[in-house]
Amino acid sequence: MANQFGFRPFSTANLVNPGYTGLTTAAVMQAELDVGIRWSVGDTSVTGYDNPTPNAGIYNPLQPQILMIPRRPTNLFYNVSTPDQWVAEYNDIYRSFWGRDLSYAEILDHESDVLAQYLLKGGERPLDVPPARICTSTARGAASSAICSIRRSPSTPGG
Repeated sequence: MANQFGFRPFSTANLVNPGYTGLTTAAVMQAELDVGIRWSVGDTSVTGYDNPTPNAGIYNPLQPQILMIPRRPTNLFYNVSTPDQWVAEYNDIYRSFWGRDLSYAEILDHESDVLAQYLLKGGERPLDVPPARICTSTARGAASSAICSIRRSPSTPGG
C-alpha cells in the first residue's frame, strides 16, 4: 500500500498507531519490539509521555529501544471519516461535559479554537491528526479536512 500511494521511504520500523493505549502496556510494547518497531508516536496528554524538551523524542519507559515522538492529541478521531460520523463520536464522548449534543458547526468552532491556541502559543509538538483524515481533499470527505480548511468570518464567535 505504501508503494501504491507513493509513500517513500517506507519502513515497518515506524508505527503511527490509531490509539495510544498500548504505550503503557508491557506486553504491547514487547510485541512492538518483537516485530521490529523502533519508532512510534506518543501521546503528550499521558503523564510521563510528554517530552521534556522541544522537538525531541523520548524513549518508551517499558521498552527503551523504542523512541516515541510525542504528539498532542486532538479530537479528530481515527475511526471517523465523515462529518456525521465525527459529530456522533464527538457527542458520544463529550455529551456529559457539554450537557447537550453539539452541532457540526459548534464542534468545528471549538476544536479549531483549540488547535489555533496550540499554534499561537508556539507549540513545538506535532498535532495528532490521523493519517486517513488528512488524505481527504474535501470538507465532505473528512472532519479533519473541514477543520483544517475552516475559514473564520468576523461574525463567527471567536473569529
